[in-house]
Amino acid sequence: VVGTIGSSDSNVALNLSPKGTGAVNVTTTLDVTGDATASTFQPDGDTAAGDNAAIGYTAAEGLILTGQGSSHDVVIKNDADQLVLSVATGTTTLLFYGKTAQLGNTELYTAGSAIEFQQDGSDSVKLEHAESEGLILRTPGFTNSNTPPRFMIEAGITAVEANKSIGAIDFITTDSSGGDAASTAASINAVAEADFTSTANPTKLVFNCGVSETAKLALGSTPTPKMELSSGGNLTVAG
Repeated sequence: VVGTIGSSDSNVALNLSPKGTGAVNVTTTLDVTGDATASTFQPDGDTAAGDNAAIGYTAAEGLILTGQGSSHDVVIKNDADQLVLSVATGTTTLLFYGKTAQLGNTELYTAGSAIEFQQDGSDSVKLEHAESEGLILRTPGFTNSNTPPRFMIEAGITAVEANKSIGAIDFITTDSSGGDAASTAASINAVAEADFTSTANPTKLVFNCGVSETAKLALGSTPTPKMELSSGGNLTVAG
């Protein structure tokens, strides 16, 4: 006898007690019709492609979840039975159903990787990485000529005052020389010409180019503009 089967507690239907520090080994399929609980569960083998719902482990991959459903293979739900994320059946597509909060970096490792935004599976907008070109904004889902790719900069300013920057595009290098070489080399700013009202939003575009200074227009930094285009269409060029 290596252990005992039974229970002295009327509320426990079956109690398996191994002798000493041994373990209970099950060498065939164990079918539990109620809940199976444990302090920890440590699988020691891989899953298979045909598994309907399996948890596995390998030394190289760690924890493995494998599933097989008609619309999803693996899903994670919250305590309200709402989908949080899923893997579409037979694909490597990971779908998120709410906001994604991240504490670290998002890294896309392959050329041609893209972040794609969709609404109801159509009208996609892609932010794509091209190895020799950088980032490309594409709108393959919008075929109407009135919906070209558009990049919007929205400032969270509730009261726009005169001479305040509304948005900017800065051009910066990582030159190891430091100083001016590593500061903003050029900048395009949208600047309010007067306080905004419900009937007026006069704005000028200010172009700054570095010579021996930062070209960034910011608090405590007011470089001399090289060119300005006023809200009235007047172009002023320095030099």
